[in-house]
Amino acid sequence: MSKFGSRTVVRDMHTRKRLMIEAVLNGGPGSGFVALSGGYGTMEELPEVATWYQLCIHNCNVCVLNVDGFYDGLLDWVSKVSEKGFIGAKDRTIIQVASLTEGLVRCLEGKTQHSEQRRIEWI
Repeated sequence: MSKFGSRTVVRDMHTRKRLMIEAVLNGGPGSGFVALSGGYGTMEELPEVATWYQLCIHNCNVCVLNVDGFYDGLLDWVSKVSEKGFIGAKDRTIIQVASLTEGLVRCLEGKTQHSEQRRIEWI
């Protein structure tokens, strides 16, 4: 048992992500998805949970903690691809941003856009 929660050991990344989304969808700890400063894994997981929101697989908030502008490049990219029409105006705001932990709490407490979710059997 970890000092700060639970520890789950799995055999691969796909299983880890499936268990993560299932835990949140089934009312487990957490009320949404938060991206802290991170590397390749974080940059792979963040767009995936944003896409799952877009596809109505879940209706949990997707937030980034943008400490010292860490995610400015990503947020600029989201703006650019939205302006080019690759992300719709409604979906541009799926990834919410906070620069302080207090803002992150507000992000997680806020309401999401979807009123219901589709259950997709393959996740």
